[in-house]
Amino acid sequence: MTDLGRLAREVAEEQGCSSFLQQGVYCNVGGPAFETVAETKILLSLGADAVGMSTVPEVIVARHSGLRVFGLSLITIHMVSEYGSQDRVNHEEVLEIPQ
Repeated sequence: MTDLGRLAREVAEEQGCSSFLQQGVYCNVGGPAFETVAETKILLSLGADAVGMSTVPEVIVARHSGLRVFGLSLITIHMVSEYGSQDRVNHEEVLEIPQ
């Protein structure tokens, strides 16, 4: 873990939110669209833990500019990875604010 990662963990513990802080592999896709089950399966097989359309292009530009980067993403939905699943991803779910 990098020094920025250690610092993030320390701050999360101090703020009482370390229980939901996770480390993983973020995969960039072109979008804008929700991933199909087939796309989700291939992304999972490649080691992706999270998928999104942003962050990666910004990180590429920042690193090219010589900046150190620490990425923190808020994951708002779960990918549907089984064809028979009753779960469906929709835009309203993404916008929903849990009460």
